[in-house]
Amino acid sequence: MRRSILSVMAIFLLGCAPETASESVKPEAQVPPEDLVEVIPIKGDGYAFDHNRLIEDSVFVDAGYLTVEQIRTFLEATPYDGKRSSLADISFNGLSVAEIIVEASLKHQINPIVFLTKLQVEMGLVSSWETPSQHKLDHAMGCACLDGMPCAHSESGFVEQIDCAGDLFRSYLTQIENNGKTKTGWKPYGSRTSEDGVAVTPSNSATAALYTYTPWVLRWEGGNWLFWNVYRKYSRHMLKTNPNHHWIGGTCAGGAECSFDSGQCILNDSGGFCTRPCEGFCPDSSTPYSAVTFCVDLGTAMSGIPGGWCVSRCDWDLFPDTGCKAEDLCVDGARYLHESVVKKVCLPLWTQASPVEEQPVEEEPVEEEPVEEDDWWNF
Repeated sequence: MRRSILSVMAIFLLGCAPETASESVKPEAQVPPEDLVEVIPIKGDGYAFDHNRLIEDSVFVDAGYLTVEQIRTFLEATPYDGKRSSLADISFNGLSVAEIIVEASLKHQINPIVFLTKLQVEMGLVSSWETPSQHKLDHAMGCACLDGMPCAHSESGFVEQIDCAGDLFRSYLTQIENNGKTKTGWKPYGSRTSEDGVAVTPSNSATAALYTYTPWVLRWEGGNWLFWNVYRKYSRHMLKTNPNHHWIGGTCAGGAECSFDSGQCILNDSGGFCTRPCEGFCPDSSTPYSAVTFCVDLGTAMSGIPGGWCVSRCDWDLFPDTGCKAEDLCVDGARYLHESVVKKVCLPLWTQASPVEEQPVEEEPVEEEPVEEDDWWNF
């Protein structure tokens, strides 16, 4: 993958980076200036750019993160002043862009939002209102385009580019799983220097895979900083009305919607919520609009046996009215195994229902009628 440098003055988009270093520079497309303004952390979303951790593993491989309809809605009203992307009106072999992305996501087990982000980072296609050139469509993901070399003809075409990128990302993750590193040496907790001279120590496999695809940081210019910035922009646009999406405390109808480590969907007649077992502490997520978590004893309410389960903390920025989604109640919760620590947490309403103890029925005393002397023989 080539490096297409993006300067603030020229506002050129950084193309997909090489698997080996190259000195060639080949600008491809323009992106809106706002893509070059770093997303400002918000309360409950206080994660600034960390070049060692671009995206969480569980999010990167969450293939069911977005549906066709959700992607279609996103393209019809983008984060760019709500404008409609030209991709909303393009189809290939009878399939819409949304359908192509979902198909590739399921095939390669890569989050659809990764494809959407790369379409913008590589060729500025999401923010394009006018029908893009055939060249941009044919090289939409910058896949199989090494620096200083022509792009591989076999991977030319929009559908081929989506599939190519998904295949590469999946192959990088497989290489890390089998060999501890990708074929270019990127690995979790292994230090390397990016092509722009920044020391990088990926904290997870997803970050190592992204640097294998594009080994540049280029803060405020392009590279993986641009991926991170656009990814957060898109996440905040889509998740603002859907907090805790595929995260602890979020709604679910099955385990696939709780794709984080050890995630489970606890179902009840009133619905389901995502959680995971815990021994006093729970993980937090850097995904926008994901609440801070807390470990409480839900085991007693669920089975009568004490046990720690992760829930979300009450957050009035995410849920202004009550601090929790409609199916939950904001209450004091003690940390499991550390009961002296108490926080406001969101608990499903059904966990607050106290069992009704069956009370003994007191029988009214029956008054005996007095016995007349003449009736003695009846006894």
